[in-house]
Amino acid sequence: MGAASGTNVTNVVVTCANQFTIGGTVSGLVAGNSLVLRNGWTDSLSISANGPFTFANGMDPGAIYAVTVASQPVGQVCDVSKGWDVANANVTNIAVTCIAYDNDVAQLYVALFGRAPEATGLSYWLARRTAGETQAQLADAMYGVTPARGYYPAGLSKRDIVASFYRNVLGRTASTSEVDFWAAKLDIAGATPGSVITEMISVVANYSGTDAAGIVSARLFNNRSSVALYYAQKGGSMNSVTAALAGVTDDPQTVTAAKARIDSGAVR
Repeated sequence: MGAASGTNVTNVVVTCANQFTIGGTVSGLVAGNSLVLRNGWTDSLSISANGPFTFANGMDPGAIYAVTVASQPVGQVCDVSKGWDVANANVTNIAVTCIAYDNDVAQLYVALFGRAPEATGLSYWLARRTAGETQAQLADAMYGVTPARGYYPAGLSKRDIVASFYRNVLGRTASTSEVDFWAAKLDIAGATPGSVITEMISVVANYSGTDAAGIVSARLFNNRSSVALYYAQKGGSMNSVTAALAGVTDDPQTVTAAKARIDSGAVR
């Protein structure tokens, strides 16, 4: 600070710098869900819809921004990419991607237990999935419990595990080449029934080829998984976890009919 010299002071220079905005885009957030983002320690932003976002407070040039998820949406996990750097321009490229894990759990119930999850079961396994366990880890844990013995009796060989998946989950007999392929996967170091069954689920559920059997298998599995999840989300109990999937085939009309039975209370 200078001292007044008795003359007018005219050489004080005030330099103003614009602050930069910090923002990006949210995708994958389920309707009705919300999450909270935080930049640094104090600047928070609640988001309840997909699309662009911008924090209310800007950043000084040269300041470091660090965007994280302070509160995750229910039943989902959101990851932030390009969330930190030095602010030297308006930031618009932060990507927040949200993934729903409840369908992972429903798929495992169909593939391992042959039934829909009850509401409490969905919540239990979903909490473990949201906490960071992979679908393969959940599959191994679920494969080890008593309900899985209906589809996969104790002592099955690797080839029998594959054959049982095709027979019970896809409703058809596996070809020799299909059994050979997946049994070989189980021979890979570190492979487990859960890891291979999870991979089989992914291949079946996301099949995009032209093989007729593959198309039917994908539709059947996805239809059953859809109804299974719907049943649990509607508060389904243990009373009708098997009945909920009765009559569900590769025909989409059977999905509509099954959900109607659930809505009517005929299946609870």
